[in-house]
Amino acid sequence: MRRDGEGKTLRREIKTLAATNAINASPYTATDVYLMSANGNDTNDTSLTREIERAWLQHEPQRNAIPQEIWRQLRQLKRTLEPTSKKIKTTLQDEASLRSLVVQCTRRRGKARQRLLKDNRNAFPDAQIKVVHGNILEISWLTPSPPVLADPKDRSQRQDCTLASFCVAWPTLSGIRLCSAWSLEVPDHAGGRYLQRAGNDADFRSALFEAGNHFYAADVAAVSPHIGRNTDIYLPAGGGCFVCTCIGARSGANKFVYARAATWIDETMLRPDQVPLPKAETADRSVAALLLE
Repeated sequence: MRRDGEGKTLRREIKTLAATNAINASPYTATDVYLMSANGNDTNDTSLTREIERAWLQHEPQRNAIPQEIWRQLRQLKRTLEPTSKKIKTTLQDEASLRSLVVQCTRRRGKARQRLLKDNRNAFPDAQIKVVHGNILEISWLTPSPPVLADPKDRSQRQDCTLASFCVAWPTLSGIRLCSAWSLEVPDHAGGRYLQRAGNDADFRSALFEAGNHFYAADVAAVSPHIGRNTDIYLPAGGGCFVCTCIGARSGANKFVYARAATWIDETMLRPDQVPLPKAETADRSVAALLLE
């Protein structure tokens, strides 16, 4: 078992890697990300996608192209997510609204808190809202976004996407502390593959939340070797896994790490060596702990 000091060292190393990739806006908005590998070379995450798509073509030729009805389904799903995403963005940017939301939800107890949480879940219907550790308000939501890579190298990096966004906020003596980022970027191609391959079992919203939450719960020691390396990580989602790369980025002084999906594969396609990231033994050793420092 690692000592607590070792966990802090790992988090510092990850933030050092994250500092090489610039973001031009606050992490809870649609932003541009400049992506570089750890050795300074431009990355290219298309080789994995091509390999998997060739395998699918041999397995089932008609799946080589995502059908138009899937694209229509994805566009409709993203349209339904936009009202909640815009409303949360407005709330987070308005100091008075944010303070009211955080103070009310964290200071109430028992049934009064549950009523408030229920009211806010109704107000933000596509978000997950809860209070954790007694006084920390946690909100997760999905954000339809334009491409986030500032310097795309090919068509796969010029895609619109959906971000699994995340924020935590709590009252302090001087005001409200807010930390926000996203844990997962799902380009439209990867989202379409999920809808296509999962078929009638597809639940886009739940799948992205599952994958994003798994990434934030992952052990920083398991994540660190993948940052900027263009190596694969596997995030469970909807009866399969999103195949992702791990990206470090910064927005001003804030640094964070997120996963970028290349595709989605059913659990029956997974090889024995394709295993999900292990979860952290304790919360302070998780990827989410990076957000709170």
